[in-house]
Amino acid sequence: MKNKNGLWTLSPSGLYDFVGCPTCFWVNQHIGRAPSIPPRLNIVMDIKFKSRYDSFRKKGMLPPEIDHLKGLRLYPDLEQLDIWRSKKSELQYVNEKDGYALAGKIDELFLNKKGELIVADYKSSGDEPKPEKLDYYLLQLHAYALLFLKKGYKVANKAYLLNYYPKIVTSPSMSVTLACKVIEAKLDLLGFEKTLKKMVKFLDQESPFSNEICKTCMYQMKRKVYAK
Repeated sequence: MKNKNGLWTLSPSGLYDFVGCPTCFWVNQHIGRAPSIPPRLNIVMDIKFKSRYDSFRKKGMLPPEIDHLKGLRLYPDLEQLDIWRSKKSELQYVNEKDGYALAGKIDELFLNKKGELIVADYKSSGDEPKPEKLDYYLLQLHAYALLFLKKGYKVANKAYLLNYYPKIVTSPSMSVTLACKVIEAKLDLLGFEKTLKKMVKFLDQESPFSNEICKTCMYQMKRKVYAK
């Protein structure tokens, strides 16, 4: 939705709909998201991952499941990282010319040998993720990287999804051993800024028709959200 200054407020985690279903993207911004059950287990897992990574951060090491990422180290300043993890106001970019304010909270940061930041996001699922999972989160990763670039940091042209999933799901034991699959994303921040501009132009248009192959659109249509 628009803020008090008339700018569209965009969140990294809500950008995918512009590609997946532009109509949902329009409705979510103009009216609000459809009600859903909070993914409490995923939230708890994110807290667990942060605690794990921070324990290795203090040792100056990478967790063993990602130690194949050679030439990288975890961002060392935990105090600053926690601010970026908890306060959207500390990681935002306002573009008055194009009409939007982008803000978000990150999960993880790496540094490469060039001193460039590499953003990463924790993900958890019941099965090993396929490479195409990146399609859903690609804009989100671009957004995080752009936020740091606009704050004056050097940013690498890649980012990571850190996907955790159970190795074995049929064991009767209450213990769960997780595997981690790292998916690398190639970033094009110049192209992403053009996409943000297209998003704003789309949001400034009149209500689009519903997307009949989208279940969320069908739900919203029953609420008579869409203009006919």
